Amino acid sequence: MNCNFDKTYCFFSARYLPYLGGVERYTYNLAKELTANGNKVIIVTSLIGNEAIYEEKEEGTIIRMPSYKVLNGRFPIIKLNKATRRLLNKLKYCHIDAIIINTRFYLLSYVGAKFAKKNRIDAIVIEHGTGHFSINNKFFDFVGHIYEHIISRLIKDCIYDYFGVSLECTKWLKHFNINANGVLYNAINEKEIYDICQKDNLTVKNMIKYDEHNIIITFAGRLIQEKGVLKLINAFEAVKKRHKNVKLCIAGDGDLYHKLITENYEGVYLLGKLSFKDIISLLKLSEIFCLPTDYPEGLPTSVLEAIACKNFIITTKAGGSKEIILDNTFGIILDQNNEQELQEKLLFAIENKSIRKSAIEKAYAKVLNEFTWSNTAEKLINFFENTIAKKQAI
Repeated sequence: MNCNFDKTYCFFSARYLPYLGGVERYTYNLAKELTANGNKVIIVTSLIGNEAIYEEKEEGTIIRMPSYKVLNGRFPIIKLNKATRRLLNKLKYCHIDAIIINTRFYLLSYVGAKFAKKNRIDAIVIEHGTGHFSINNKFFDFVGHIYEHIISRLIKDCIYDYFGVSLECTKWLKHFNINANGVLYNAINEKEIYDICQKDNLTVKNMIKYDEHNIIITFAGRLIQEKGVLKLINAFEAVKKRHKNVKLCIAGDGDLYHKLITENYEGVYLLGKLSFKDIISLLKLSEIFCLPTDYPEGLPTSVLEAIACKNFIITTKAGGSKEIILDNTFGIILDQNNEQELQEKLLFAIENKSIRKSAIEKAYAKVLNEFTWSNTAEKLINFFENTIAKKQAI
């Protein structure tokens, strides 16, 4: 190992930047924190576009494995060819101390697990979901569930230590007869968000025709039915009749985007896919963040970022959001998650400013104290150090 570094950590993460998503941001921020602590970081991911195979970035070295772009890149499948074997062979000489595998169900995750076992490297798997991967097709979802159980069993033969990004994720692992070691929480980069919020983003203001007298409700995420964007729009239409100064801003791309863009919703701004900087700038202008999701979330990054930008949260029991929104003094966890309840809770948040502000401050304080990358990185480092110490003591 290079003596200039403390330890070398290697992530296997099937999707990574420049593609945006919760797992991608998790890998980036945790890698960045580990690097800031004097460690070397390698990120092994999929080559599914025109990205470089090798890149040196602030968070570490990126190595992209040749992959098939399946489901428009949602489910990349690593090509088990000579080029991949050459890259894995080079990886053997990087003196890796620990391997971190994000999610179980990608073929790259299994390749990472096999690599760890073969080279006797301490490794963990981090779970990011609370339900089966779905493409909204009953037959293919059924086949996918069988595949997920098979690949989980294969990974269990290689890796013995598992964590979740929320407590709910650790509960979901029991579905595969996996008992998790604990939680490595999804988190926020407070300084990065603060720095973005200090700048006036005129582009975003122009996109939403911003007026300081507006109350802005924001949704950020993939535009798929399970995320609840359709019922949010329907509920908002009723809210708009009572409050003319309310706007709904929807940031994201997905299956529903082209359908929604053809509709003419009053007060609804479909912004498409935004950069991280623009999403934070939008959340800075927003007062209420609504994610009425039925998707098997882990701990939604968008909820954490919205709280960091001091938004009042309306979301669901799906995933780990209720580990932050402990009760109605922190925000709102929807019970039925239907249009009627959404309408009622949106109106409540709009019409009760003092309650809204109090909840924002409580949620904000909790996130800043507990959901930071320094906390998550410290727990990760301590786990591997204790594991290594136990081995040396034998």
